[in-house]
Amino acid sequence: MKTWGVILIAIVASVVTVMGAIAAMRYQGWQGNFILDETTVQPGSDLSDNRRDWLLENDLLTPDETVLEFYADGVILFETGGVLLTDQYVGFWDKQDGELSSHWFRLGELCSIETVQEGHYFLDETYLLTRAGPDDWMRFSLSVEEGGHDRFMAQLRRLNEDAQTEMQREACRRNIRFDGASGLYPLPVSGDEIAAEDLALLKSREWRSEEETILALVSYAREDLKDTGTILTDQVFGTWWTENEEIRVFWFPFDQVCALVALESDEAEGFLWYETRSSKAWASFSLPVWDGEGEAMMDALRAEIAEAGGDISKPCPRFDQKPKAASGKPR
Repeated sequence: MKTWGVILIAIVASVVTVMGAIAAMRYQGWQGNFILDETTVQPGSDLSDNRRDWLLENDLLTPDETVLEFYADGVILFETGGVLLTDQYVGFWDKQDGELSSHWFRLGELCSIETVQEGHYFLDETYLLTRAGPDDWMRFSLSVEEGGHDRFMAQLRRLNEDAQTEMQREACRRNIRFDGASGLYPLPVSGDEIAAEDLALLKSREWRSEEETILALVSYAREDLKDTGTILTDQVFGTWWTENEEIRVFWFPFDQVCALVALESDEAEGFLWYETRSSKAWASFSLPVWDGEGEAMMDALRAEIAEAGGDISKPCPRFDQKPKAASGKPR
């Protein structure tokens, strides 16, 4: 009997220890530390200041976003992994071997939202989200406890539908990346059709003079024009991009262009790639395939080259070394 008494006391002591540890973990979670206090999908209003600060510090949240729902799937630490729905994005973060990674889709860009694995008390429910374009998808899981997953997904579907433009819906129907659907201002371009901030940027960088007429301008949907873009005016063709935080810009006067080559492209990606060369520089650039607008811009560029006396039928001069990006526009 004494043996059973000792065993019983040991069991009770173990249970009390475990319950005490759980209570301590919940207390720390209530205090706002990273120890989890819930295993359910929670409304954004329940996100502690500490956790919000951690999301901000790790670029998983921006100051202008509102957290609507979140689910932390880490066993102990909040930072181990989780799913987040804000008023602008849906995505997840994951930490493996000390490396933090994340994947995000902007609301309005989702083409389909499917349940690929039903969940139950011991198994999270898994969802598959897709965007237009080849192999562009995201998968994450949510706890089904207390029905929080239904609330999360209902909000996601509603917000995505509300944010989706007709062009984004058409991109989904055609399965062409949204970038390729929205990147090009309609041809021909007039000053009134170009956003004021885009015109101001071109002027501030001296990429367009008062005498020039813009014929076409590419401003990519997921990129800022200050970081990447392509422009065709009645005087010059140019393209720029950001590399190692440095802007690389290349200009091609029409009478100096000696090659304009179509590169191998996948139209489902939403872009056609080209390479242009002059006697002083070369660069590759992409144009959207939407309704043939990219090809229309190329036709306009070919016409300007021909009118200026340029010849793209002959071999280009051989470069001894790759030219540096231009520091300013040719005059």
